Amino acid sequence: GNMSGVRLSGYNANLGESKFLEVDKREQDTLKRIHYLKRYRKMSMGAIARELNQNGVPTKRGGRWYPGTIKLILDRGTSKFKVEELNRNGESSLV
Repeated sequence: GNMSGVRLSGYNANLGESKFLEVDKREQDTLKRIHYLKRYRKMSMGAIARELNQNGVPTKRGGRWYPGTIKLILDRGTSKFKVEELNRNGESSLV
């Protein structure tokens, strides 16, 4: 499928008069989960997509997850946004 529209970033653009980014808690939780599954559970992109789909986690547009979408999110890294990730002890830390 076409993945050029992947926009999961943990923020929503508020294009009103002040133009700012609003935190999207649901998206940030999903990003945290994707990074956790890859980093600590060593899951493949396909396994992460299956887990998200099986647990009813929607994409930004309400669709299904695909390995390519997971890859794009992971390849983008965390430098463009702050993701609070659970470490091995289950504590939150910024990465």
